[in-house]
Amino acid sequence: PGETEEDGDLDSYEDSEWETDEDDDENAPFEPRPCESLFDGVELATVHDNVEYMRRTHGFVFPYRGNLTDTEGAVGYLQRKIYRRRQCIFCGRKFGSVEGVRGHMRDKGHAKVRFEPPEVVKASV
Repeated sequence: PGETEEDGDLDSYEDSEWETDEDDDENAPFEPRPCESLFDGVELATVHDNVEYMRRTHGFVFPYRGNLTDTEGAVGYLQRKIYRRRQCIFCGRKFGSVEGVRGHMRDKGHAKVRFEPPEVVKASV
């Protein structure tokens, strides 16, 4: 009664998952979602399925994956960079929204981690 279709749309608009002030605070508690794709938010059943999905869909691979011992932790770390800092995981550019970061990474081919081989790191020390 008295509710128009537009009012109904407003309710769904308010219930959607919008960024909050907490998202602006890099030090706020953060709960990683290791089964959620970094690049489009798709939820998978396991972290392994997620990593495989990101590889197939976005060309994303972890450098030296054979040596990676904490896949969930690595995904969580990258999520924090994207979701909290709103920062590209490859070039470090910052954006005003998570979707801005994701769009940039997809459009620029930055669905990858900048990684220097151990030899380069040793040479620069």
